[in-house]
Amino acid sequence: MGAPHDLTTWLQLAALTAAALALLYVLRPRRRRVEVPFGGLWRQVLAQSRAQAFGQRWQRLWSFLLFVAIAGAILGALGEAIWRPEPPAQQAVRWSTLLVIDVSASMATLDGRLPTSSAATWHDRLAEARHAALVFLDGLPADEAVAVMAASGHTAVLAGWGSDREAQRKAIAVVAATDAGLDLDRLHRDAEAMLRGRPGSRVVLVTDGGPSLTTPGGSPVGVEALSVGPARDVSAAVGAAAAVSATEIGVLDDLQVRNLRLRPKAGDRDVGTLTVQVVNRSGRAVAARLAVRASNSAQNAAQFQDDASLRLFRPLVAPPGASEHEVADLDLAQPHFAVHIEGAEPTWRDRAPWNDWSFAAVSDLRRLRVLVVGDDNRFLVGALEASGRADINEQTATEFAASVAGPGRPDVVIVNQATAVVPATWPSWTIAVAAPVDPTRIGALVQGPELLVRAGDHPTMRGVSFQDTNFDSVRLVPPGSGQVALAGANMGGRPLAAMLASETPVRQLWWGIDLLETDLVARIAMPILVANALAWLAGDAEPLVPALQLGRPWAVELPNRQVDWHYHEPGVAKRQARVAAGQALASSERHGIHVWTDARGARVARASEIARAEDPALAALTARRPTVHPQPVVVQRALDLPRWALWLLAALAALTAEWLLYLRRRTL
Repeated sequence: MGAPHDLTTWLQLAALTAAALALLYVLRPRRRRVEVPFGGLWRQVLAQSRAQAFGQRWQRLWSFLLFVAIAGAILGALGEAIWRPEPPAQQAVRWSTLLVIDVSASMATLDGRLPTSSAATWHDRLAEARHAALVFLDGLPADEAVAVMAASGHTAVLAGWGSDREAQRKAIAVVAATDAGLDLDRLHRDAEAMLRGRPGSRVVLVTDGGPSLTTPGGSPVGVEALSVGPARDVSAAVGAAAAVSATEIGVLDDLQVRNLRLRPKAGDRDVGTLTVQVVNRSGRAVAARLAVRASNSAQNAAQFQDDASLRLFRPLVAPPGASEHEVADLDLAQPHFAVHIEGAEPTWRDRAPWNDWSFAAVSDLRRLRVLVVGDDNRFLVGALEASGRADINEQTATEFAASVAGPGRPDVVIVNQATAVVPATWPSWTIAVAAPVDPTRIGALVQGPELLVRAGDHPTMRGVSFQDTNFDSVRLVPPGSGQVALAGANMGGRPLAAMLASETPVRQLWWGIDLLETDLVARIAMPILVANALAWLAGDAEPLVPALQLGRPWAVELPNRQVDWHYHEPGVAKRQARVAAGQALASSERHGIHVWTDARGARVARASEIARAEDPALAALTARRPTVHPQPVVVQRALDLPRWALWLLAALAALTAEWLLYLRRRTL
């Protein structure tokens, strides 16, 4: 019904109506002059008319009041939207439910249960989660506000607050599993922000389990859980690396690779050994094939299958639980590696194909600026050049003393048979320690000792042996606080150090060995020692860089502070990287190798890893099951009409009364 929505317009209309009614009743209608043949016949009628004059006045007064009532009712109907707005058609919200679908990696496991499931039809847990969410949504009352969210390492709102169930069903239908783990802390924070101030708030999480779902930190958000997937052992520890028995999950045909490691060969970083852990959850020994692929550019599983310069396939038998497997003499010339496990049995079908791949990125060995101070020893320079990463600059002790205050600094300073004071913040390697450098640290000069390795697990001593090496003389270097004795000699039954290492305040090496007094320079130990020392002094202790956990924030150290860095996410076109304080800030839910490059050719690569909590055998559902709120009670009223219709009914009743009075006046 059209109505004026401006109070001024309505008042003007009411004033105009009142003035018109008053004018109509003030004007007195004149009697018609009627000529009759004999007036005596009308005297009695005229007498009765005068007697009823007072009553006629009351009839006109009642007529006036009725017309005022009619006009007032119509004006009231027109002005209803102004002074008494109509309440909304929907009922008030009584509850607010945030429906969260777990889209973490384990939801892609192919053991979901649906009404259409059969031995020949496999569904993943996410398909079961969609079905369970739709059934739960259909059972909610119409006055319950619902929002739909997907959660893994990140959260994403798929449908905002409302009661449009069709839009919410469409949002549930499009969810897809990621490679990330479920970050419950982030889920709680985001859920609490969405539910703040809403009536009857709660979170319903549709999940296959994983970490404990109890609310952390005393958060007021209530979490209820809809469990999907098969029943699993709730006592299994999430972080345990022990063997997984078949009793945890019944029979689940699943092979997984994890804990991928690359170890370089001593003295040759281009050759190494790969170790990987294979987890077999089938409860029986399974014949399998381990595939190792290497590439310069591949980043995810599909790319490694299409573009791999190295392909090795090793048959193995995976016992139940976890087992370690090794691939030796592996060419590490390629920077990207991928390992894939697959069952070799003809009838094998893996229930969790999402965990069959593991990735590794070998760190790019940056060129090192090496400053050699002191005597010109061609054996030492030759070993440095053989490392393949040293840009060598040679100076005398006098030249070095003059250049210390200059701009820039080398990555490593080697002081060989010279007296030079190296700044305390520069990584240094002192060979043939001389008395003038630090008289308090110089011990006796021992003739013809048998030198033995004391710390074989130290990065500088890996693969090193002195069994075939002769030393004419060695100066002993007594270890100080926080220093490690790398090698020494037994003198009178007492171990005495001849090689030391320290990491405070920077990494430093001290050798009491004169390279002119030993045949070490002609042994295989020399290039191994030099390569190990350069890597350790420069901070490159391991060739395999740490993996990045999917779904978590990353801060990757960059080799320079240029602003033109780009980020290559696996399977996604490269984009501008976010850089702050010399670090690349990123996060991803795509499993593979993530690469950052700049316009000058610098490159940083990091492999990702799937969270251990996404083990398909683990479950710890401690949250209560969701309750379904009762449907609202609808009360049918006898007269359920809008207010403006009641105003018009009143006007119609007054108009009817006026019509009856009019008929009475006309019949008098």
